[in-house]
Amino acid sequence: MRLLKPFLVLAVILVLSSIVSAAECPDDCLCLTERDAIEKGYEKLCNNEKKVCGYEDDVEKYCWQKPVVTPTPSTTPYSCPDKCECMTEAKAREKFSCPTRCSDEVCGYETSTSVSALTPSTPMYCFKDDCPSAVCPEECACLSPDDVKEYEEAGVRLEKCTDQPCDEDVRKFCYRKVEWQCPTGCSCLDKEEGYRKGLEFCKDSTGNLVRCGVISAEHGVYKYCFKKPEERCQFDVYRRACTGYCPDNMRCVATSEYEVCEERCKIKLEECLRTDSEEECKKEFESCVKLCIPECACVSYECPDDCRCLSDEEVRKYREEGLSLERCKEEQCGDEKYCYKVVKECYYDYEKNVCVGECPDGKCNLNVVRRDTTGKVVYAECSCKPVGVCSDECVCLTKEEAYRKLRNPVTCSDQPCGREIPATLASVTMENYKFRYCFKEGTEKCYYDRERQSCVGSCKDAECRLFEDAYANPYCRCVSKVEPQSDAYVERILPETAEPLSCIPVKIKINPKAGTTGLIITETYPSEFEYMGATVEPDKVEGNTLKWLLMSEAGLKEQEIEYKLCLPRDALGDYYVKGLWETEDNAGEIMGDDMLKVLSQYSDWPPCPVTDTMLLSFVSQWAEGELTDLQMLQVIEIWANGC
Repeated sequence: MRLLKPFLVLAVILVLSSIVSAAECPDDCLCLTERDAIEKGYEKLCNNEKKVCGYEDDVEKYCWQKPVVTPTPSTTPYSCPDKCECMTEAKAREKFSCPTRCSDEVCGYETSTSVSALTPSTPMYCFKDDCPSAVCPEECACLSPDDVKEYEEAGVRLEKCTDQPCDEDVRKFCYRKVEWQCPTGCSCLDKEEGYRKGLEFCKDSTGNLVRCGVISAEHGVYKYCFKKPEERCQFDVYRRACTGYCPDNMRCVATSEYEVCEERCKIKLEECLRTDSEEECKKEFESCVKLCIPECACVSYECPDDCRCLSDEEVRKYREEGLSLERCKEEQCGDEKYCYKVVKECYYDYEKNVCVGECPDGKCNLNVVRRDTTGKVVYAECSCKPVGVCSDECVCLTKEEAYRKLRNPVTCSDQPCGREIPATLASVTMENYKFRYCFKEGTEKCYYDRERQSCVGSCKDAECRLFEDAYANPYCRCVSKVEPQSDAYVERILPETAEPLSCIPVKIKINPKAGTTGLIITETYPSEFEYMGATVEPDKVEGNTLKWLLMSEAGLKEQEIEYKLCLPRDALGDYYVKGLWETEDNAGEIMGDDMLKVLSQYSDWPPCPVTDTMLLSFVSQWAEGELTDLQMLQVIEIWANGC
């Protein structure tokens, strides 16, 4: 026992020494034998010192440096779905309001930039911002940036309703429309109305026009903010009209002194035309008008449009010039002033070579006329005759009045029953006396409802269908539903009325019998008219006769041909169109409309000839809304091709 004690003490000392030495290795080192270190891939001693840290089976162990462990990325990293991004959780929390993993798959690693080589790379995952979608308020809509751009290009103003996305597409937000508002003192009007009222544009701080509404986004037509111009009521020498603004409930018009002076010049012109040439008389008229001092004044709106608020002195001046006046209403329109309108008696207009003026009853007809050797009228007298008065069931109206007051206006006669006197006392070159005709309510119920923009009513044994004339104006007609009883049923459709120097569409509806392989259509139109093309060009043209050859191996189908006819300047009254259809075994007349009624809208319109100066003047009138598109086309026709 005494011999074992020294050895036991030595063993205890060696064990304690090993434990103490192992504790001396730093945290990033391991205590291993040299053999174990080589097997585990440990190549470097800790602090490059061969320091004993312990023993294993009497073999010394040393502190070895741990090797750096770098994760090996997959050869085919996971690809994130659409709308997801590959990032660490830390970056996802930093970038997104509501970071959500799209998948648990690792899509990559973020290499550490730490000083310690033992820090492993951080795995990255697919993240997206998946906050709960905002519910748009009732007056809002969920729009993408592209939607917002389309609205803004169309002139619609938008504002955000919320700051949160309203769709899985985080770019979509709730927007509401913002009503246009004009600055204080400005009104929202379309351009034509603003120009007509003599107003000027309101502008923003940068000098741009202020839009306040959309009329047609497709064509880029908008409403703008207008304000009253700084200049007050005055005479525009270029337009030869009174323009500018007046206080509320007043209008800017020429003074009675100026109008009386102008009327005096017109009377002198009529007297001159009886003895001198037209060219000399026009020069005298222009010289006379230049002496009339153009003055404008603001007058009350209390009088009707065709009346003027005049004092007794102003009425006396009118009557001294031979003009007849009558009161428009009993109430005063000012201090000792009443509303009057000029009543033009029946007289001969030497410039237009026609009787003009208003008659209490009947028509203003030519009574006496004298001409020189060249055929020019040197003297003429007109008088009112009780002829052409409408019957009890008919009313004397202009075409516009008839279509405004009657659902299905039908003319009682193609002879005018009177003329409409212009509302203002314009110069001679501006006078247009619009014809009135006798109209009545037609028995046919089919008509075009302007409010609904569609055909309404019904037709007996026919269909109420919508058509367009040559100027794209809609109208409705009864179209027969009759099925072909023989080899074919062919029907012609004409407009109810037309005007001189206009173009009309003629429609031919062809309903052949089943199995018909060949059909010839022959149309003969008035020789005074001019053929101007068709949807299906005729196969043969002989003078004013058109022929179409229709054929099909499988049998002809129901179809329609439309051709266009243009009317001459002197067209007036009833004109007839005739037609036939032929097959190999049968023939028949084209049914439907065969008569076109031509009504002259104005007396002696358009003027002829039209000079370059006159044409530019008419263009100005058209731009101001005083001439319709059709009238302007008629003037251009005369200017280009002569009388």
